[in-house]
Amino acid sequence: MKNKDCELVKDLLPSYVDGLTSDETNEFIESHVKECPECKALLNDMKRETVAAETVKSKKFVKFAKKYKKKLRILKFIIFVFLSLIVIHLIRNFVIASDIMNKLYTTIQSNNYHYTRYSFDPNGGATKEEFYFKDGKYLSFLNVIKFNEEFTYPKYWYYYDGTQKFTYSIDEISNIKYYTTNDLEKPYRPMYMDMYSEMSKFHSILGLTLSPSSIKKSNCNGKDCYTVDLFSNGDNLTFYDRDTGFPVRVLLMNAGYSPNNPDYIRHSSVMDFYIDLNVVTDDDLIVPNIEEFKPYDDVKPDIEKAYFDYYVENDIPIPDELKYLL
Repeated sequence: MKNKDCELVKDLLPSYVDGLTSDETNEFIESHVKECPECKALLNDMKRETVAAETVKSKKFVKFAKKYKKKLRILKFIIFVFLSLIVIHLIRNFVIASDIMNKLYTTIQSNNYHYTRYSFDPNGGATKEEFYFKDGKYLSFLNVIKFNEEFTYPKYWYYYDGTQKFTYSIDEISNIKYYTTNDLEKPYRPMYMDMYSEMSKFHSILGLTLSPSSIKKSNCNGKDCYTVDLFSNGDNLTFYDRDTGFPVRVLLMNAGYSPNNPDYIRHSSVMDFYIDLNVVTDDDLIVPNIEEFKPYDDVKPDIEKAYFDYYVENDIPIPDELKYLL
């Protein structure tokens, strides 16, 4: 009977050591090993092996835990450095962007300035806009300097006296000088001279702050500048004057360019800006030879007659509005 009990206990001991047997089975095994030296020795051996195995597992776990903690510390350090660099980048961009926009905001509120903008395109076109502003009045003109080397547009002068805008033109067919007038609730301001609100200034600061590229110091057109690479790929570059916050140059990428084409022109538009504060006099607000310009209604018949003759001479169909001259 005892041998049968031994065989049964030996079969149950692995489960007993692992704590998988029931209370009744535990009582049976414990009662047996008290009286059976052989089973008791076997049980003790199993317990020692279990303890040894647990010790090995524990050591392995401790070793793994140490390695894990070390790697976790390294990962945390890398994340901390990365986030710190991002924060430093954002803080630096914010400080510079705030300086640029605050100075620009002050500049555009100037009541006396001379503004010049040159625009160049890959096709050889170049325009020049000049703008003289003083005491709420302005005089400006736009001239196409070159376009496909075929012709040059005449100048157009725009004069604003505080309530009305006068447009002085030279008709390209008749060469007749004339002017037109219209009332303006809000006078025209050239590019970047529009009166920013505090909210738009905030949006500009936010946009420059969140730019993925750093704002770098540079020099452009003889000015100490900050260069902003808006998309961090050189496609949209703006150079801001460090003294006035005003743009000095803007480069816009040609959306249709192909880097594989050796003749491609990367930037479709290049604009250079110049602004001088407190230099405009009353003489700068006078249209050259202003006495030669007549009201449009007075010279309209002569201009229409010139166009009619031009169409006839060049065998061009007569527009409906000129058929009354037939």
